[in-house]
Amino acid sequence: MNLTELAKLCGCTPSTVSKAFRGGSGLHPDTRKRILDTAKLYGITVSTEQLVRGRTVIVLSPTYNSELYTRPLAHMRLKLYEHRMEMAAMSWEYDEDMLKKLPGLIRSVRNVCGIILLDALPEKFLQSFYDLRIPIIGYGQFDSIVLSLESGYRKAILHLLEHGRKNIAFIGENKTLKKELCFRHAMEELGIPCGDNMIYRSDSYSTKAGAEGFDSLFSSSVVPDAIICGYDYIALGVLNAAEAAGIDVPGNLAVIGADDIKAASAYRLGLTTLNYDYRHMALEMIKLLFRRIREPDAPSQKVVIEYDLIVRETG
Repeated sequence: MNLTELAKLCGCTPSTVSKAFRGGSGLHPDTRKRILDTAKLYGITVSTEQLVRGRTVIVLSPTYNSELYTRPLAHMRLKLYEHRMEMAAMSWEYDEDMLKKLPGLIRSVRNVCGIILLDALPEKFLQSFYDLRIPIIGYGQFDSIVLSLESGYRKAILHLLEHGRKNIAFIGENKTLKKELCFRHAMEELGIPCGDNMIYRSDSYSTKAGAEGFDSLFSSSVVPDAIICGYDYIALGVLNAAEAAGIDVPGNLAVIGADDIKAASAYRLGLTTLNYDYRHMALEMIKLLFRRIREPDAPSQKVVIEYDLIVRETG
């Protein structure tokens, strides 16, 4: 069956059928669905490669200085290569001036068919990315991946409670207050008091931040017997400080990190940590992008990615 015959069956013009196959804008969702359903009924299939005009996907990361962002990049590159597509990676390194310039830089790249964000954008920059009129997959914005942080912290807290821990503290950093909020919510849901004296915020997610957080929390009137950290790097700093202070881990203090960096399993005790499947996340983001290319007028979609608790010696 050719394009003209399919158009007659659908009661439209061949150009409308072509637009439905290509994912072109300006076509009513019901019309596109009717054409694609009819095509499927008669055994006519259209691959993602046929739908995509451009061949390049831009992947934006807030920094390259973290395995949290570099791991998904590798999986995305491989998957896009399977579809004969290229990936161009860009970063703004938490610099708002750099982020402000990115839409202009993206316009200068030829054959861009989509953008994938590895972190949420500040609200004030959203419109400049909407104005690009390119399919965008993000974190909690646009079609998006939602990392279930709160359920991850709930798993960690329940694990600590089951092992007799009573005074659970948190060390985070100022750029990612969302982690602290999710920790607080999880504690509240479980009916566990969480005062400000059990929270420490740093200006970075380094081992130094962990050591400073340890010193601050252990000078409090309520000494923690467990510390959950927003990042593994912070947790490793806590472990170093605990060893220097003669605090037994895990006997007197349990420590849990997040992200499962390579050093987490290489540490002499083995760091208990929260993590999610990076490969699964990368594949889901690409699936969302291909769906948006096929169905530009479809409702926005969110895919939830769960955190797992990886139990090792420190917790």
